[in-house]
Amino acid sequence: RAPRLTFATLLDGWIDPRPLAFVRIAVGAAGVLAGLELLGIAGRVLAPGIVALPLLPGLPRITAAMLPAVVGLWLALALLVALGALLRPAALALAALAGHTILSEQQFYSNHVYLLVVLLLILAWSPADRAWALRPRRGPAPRLVPGFAAALLQLQISDVYLFSALSKLNPVYLSGAVLAAEPGVVALVERLPIDPALTLRAGAAGAILAELAIVACLWTPRLRPLAVLLGLGLHGAILTTMGAEPAGGIGLLMFATCMLAPYALFFARRARPPAAV
Repeated sequence: RAPRLTFATLLDGWIDPRPLAFVRIAVGAAGVLAGLELLGIAGRVLAPGIVALPLLPGLPRITAAMLPAVVGLWLALALLVALGALLRPAALALAALAGHTILSEQQFYSNHVYLLVVLLLILAWSPADRAWALRPRRGPAPRLVPGFAAALLQLQISDVYLFSALSKLNPVYLSGAVLAAEPGVVALVERLPIDPALTLRAGAAGAILAELAIVACLWTPRLRPLAVLLGLGLHGAILTTMGAEPAGGIGLLMFATCMLAPYALFFARRARPPAAV
């Protein structure tokens, strides 16, 4: 039976630790993808003659000589997060490293890396290492853990979908011009026996409706399976039509991982107040 969410159980309730651990593993995997993406685009950003564009002047800039050490540390921290080993220091260190990277050079900035930093900061203060983790065992594994961090993760991905949908409510996006700039989308549209301009406008409206529907369905117990189908369809379409380039494909896969994994929290068993934990 789908769990019922109220304001009290969302913020003060307790949750099965396994869905939270699943999110931790997914975010760690996304961190690995982010490190590989950094390695892939660094050759262009750090090439001789490229003007530095810091978001926060004064921060030391990553150089080509430092890159192997930075990426190696990045990948090691992401693996520690995924394994649940030293979760808090590893998550905080990776968030700090990623934050420094995008603040010291805006050409490294991307929305999905920013999202990764936010998720890492939430996980750092969560009990996401109480299940499926390489950590010293202190007694039996708990059946329930505080669910406040899970609630923050749920609210975070809802906010991303909602903001994304609202930001698209403008004449340029609704005209289909943004989708028309994506070669993969154009190639797909041209194969359909429908007017391309009409198809692009319908696709733009459909993307907005899908994002709004995902938010509504995730918070409606009976409609959560529909949210999963819509989410898989939306991110699958993005990956197949906009992820042709390797660097772009890695970033989109990372974004899909960060967004889809927290769906599991909406299906998690909750209790308030907890029994013996």
